[in-house]
Amino acid sequence: ELVSNGTYQDLPDRGISKETCELYQYQTGEVYNRPSHIEHYYSNNEIVAQKIRILPKQFVWKGNKYSVDFFGQHLYKEQKRLIITEGAIDAMSIAQVLKDYDTTLVISLKEGAGQGKTIREFEQKLSFLESFEHIILCFDKDKAGETSFREVVNMFRPGLIHVVDFNKKDANEYLKVDGGEELFKEILNSSRYKPECIHAPSLISLKTPKPFGLSLPFPILNETIRG
Repeated sequence: ELVSNGTYQDLPDRGISKETCELYQYQTGEVYNRPSHIEHYYSNNEIVAQKIRILPKQFVWKGNKYSVDFFGQHLYKEQKRLIITEGAIDAMSIAQVLKDYDTTLVISLKEGAGQGKTIREFEQKLSFLESFEHIILCFDKDKAGETSFREVVNMFRPGLIHVVDFNKKDANEYLKVDGGEELFKEILNSSRYKPECIHAPSLISLKTPKPFGLSLPFPILNETIRG
């Protein structure tokens, strides 16, 4: 059975307000007689599962986790921009800083990052993800986050994915430091993802003629393509 004794309150150690917790259906309470955080997950506009974080960091699920939406997807109102984080705390951190739910939806993965995890979640919700005009991936700056990013970035049409170059481990680290001022700037400065194999040429390289290749028996073609 789902936990029913959770309450909404500020998360002072995370810098997250009670208002944000209520919006995202994120509660605190006791589970198995231990202080816990309770994330609610929807399917067809109905809460069907909970991810329980037994503090400090033990996770258990209640309900049916296999068919649920992303955490925070219940706030979808045909927004044009989507931000995806690894976990609920980071999603709420960004949402609290942006406070613009009409144009931007902030969600998180249900299982976090790691090899094979994220790509399975994305495949299940691919049509939903591709309905957006702009997706920003805000994964953690660690091995798991980098692995998930490499696995999913090529699933989407060119130009759809944008990235944030975090200087800290994750979004919540920014929120705890200055209330999110720097995080807000980082989100605004997100850039369109460009594969590492694509390089912008320098002016010098453009002006430097390439060596003439093997001559062809067609003068005009030979001159045009330089052998």
